Amino acid sequence: MYERNEFIPPHDREQHEQESQDVYENSPYALMRAEQAERGEKFTVAFSDVDNTFHRKDRQEASNELFASATEHGYPIVAVTGNDLVGIAKRQATGELPKFPILIGSVGTEIDVLQADGTYKRDEAYRQMLLKEKHYDRPTIARSAAEMIHDLADRIPEADLHYQGTEQSPYRQAEEAYLENSEANAHKVQEFKVSFHFFADSPEGVEAIAKEAAQRFPGQELVICEEINYNNQLPPDEQRKKYCLDVVPITKAGAVEYVAKHTGVEKGIVAGDSGNDTDMLMKSGKLQAVVVGGAKSELVGAADQVSQEKPGKSSFRRVLGEDGTLKAIYVERGERKGSESIAYAGEVLKRAENIKKIRG
Repeated sequence: MYERNEFIPPHDREQHEQESQDVYENSPYALMRAEQAERGEKFTVAFSDVDNTFHRKDRQEASNELFASATEHGYPIVAVTGNDLVGIAKRQATGELPKFPILIGSVGTEIDVLQADGTYKRDEAYRQMLLKEKHYDRPTIARSAAEMIHDLADRIPEADLHYQGTEQSPYRQAEEAYLENSEANAHKVQEFKVSFHFFADSPEGVEAIAKEAAQRFPGQELVICEEINYNNQLPPDEQRKKYCLDVVPITKAGAVEYVAKHTGVEKGIVAGDSGNDTDMLMKSGKLQAVVVGGAKSELVGAADQVSQEKPGKSSFRRVLGEDGTLKAIYVERGERKGSESIAYAGEVLKRAENIKKIRG
């Protein structure tokens, strides 16, 4: 588990940690862990981004098959997404998405665990950790966000920095209402995330916004990636692109690390397709990384950059982790997309592990 926080009174800290333990122990996730233990296996988990990674509209059957097979054999698939529980729940109700045993939502800032009765419960200890250890003061960050939008409208007008969405979007309206009265409108916004859109026509333009945000939100994490839906409609030679910027206390990588340590994950994979998955894949420790088919160039480029081998036809390459250890990264080079890539990479890694055991 994470280090104990001295800012939380001992009785509150113990209560939150006990609640957190109960949330996991009373879950299908814990049953899968027990099932693997009975087989004498190391606890193995797959962490996957949702849209265009685990789930693609043109690969719905493949997603269903992967989830059914993993569940049948007791291997949890944990969803790691920018969406929140409300948005995921709507898609689960239609059958588009399954009941993942754990949902890491809102770019890593929320963790909800499926219970035996089919409902989700939040990991309150994790929430308290973000409040106390990461010092995420939502009202202060909201004021800094509004000031940045105002200031950059004069200094870097070409960036057109604004809250995510259109002028009339619910998200932008919620952030503006929160500024007027944070207590009354706290339920309308995401507790640990403020999100922006901006434009840039060069890496230098992106860096200028990143530098500005770093100065205004010290101690917080910044997640910057291309706005895929918008940029996919642009001509191939268009230089001016749209980007997303999230200000959060922790990233997907930190949330995956927390769940892995908290629940004793010993091996597994992390899978993604876009820029906001880069941190999660490159900083996944002992977990193997999978860049699925159809992944965006910013993620593929990041994988190539850290690889110990030159990009080529080989899908599996070695990556040097921040701790100095080598790990495998799979970059889909074939026709497989989304969950097809995850299933294939998992099978190849399993075969490789079996060969290693045989050879001693």
